Parts: sequence; structure tokens; C-alpha cells
Amino acid sequence: MIKLVKLVVLVKLVKLIELVELVETKLVMGIVYEDFEGKELS
Repeated sequence: MIKLVKLVVLVKLVKLIELVELVETKLVMGIVYEDFEGKELS
């Protein structure tokens, strides 16, 4: 029973990490894209 709980926690942790990485990637891509657009306009 304890093993099942550990497995569920592990899966939720992995999903949370993936979500955080996805958000960070989108933020970085957004910043780079905005920076690129800014350079193109100037």
C-alpha cells in the first residue's frame, strides 16, 4: 500500500516538474522572441 502512495507522489512530482519546465521554456522563448522583434524594428 505504501509503495502505491509513493508511486502516485512520484508521478505527480514528475508531472509538476514537466509543467514547470514547459512554463519556463515558454517564458524564455517569449523573451527571446520579443528581443528578436525589438532588434528587427530598430
